[in-house]
Amino acid sequence: MLPTVQKSERFQTELKEYQEVMSSMPDSEIKTEMKTLVGKLVNAVKELDSRHLDLAITRQLGVMAPDIRDSITHTRKRLQTIVRDWKEAQR
Repeated sequence: MLPTVQKSERFQTELKEYQEVMSSMPDSEIKTEMKTLVGKLVNAVKELDSRHLDLAITRQLGVMAPDIRDSITHTRKRLQTIVRDWKEAQR
């Protein structure tokens, strides 16, 4: 079985941090945005893992893989900004 991003320790740690931050937030637009972004991130990572599996099997990289990586990067940056801002506001 190929290693997957979704099951990686780093990804699981990030998800746990996002969940902890969301659970400490009151219901708000930012919390709703975070929930949406986390869902988008999980779906993009699943798609990337699927593409990697396809690559291993067919030895052909799909044309969408760079777009998926860009989406993951953009989503993670936005989530990290929200987490950073929230933690600073709690001090």
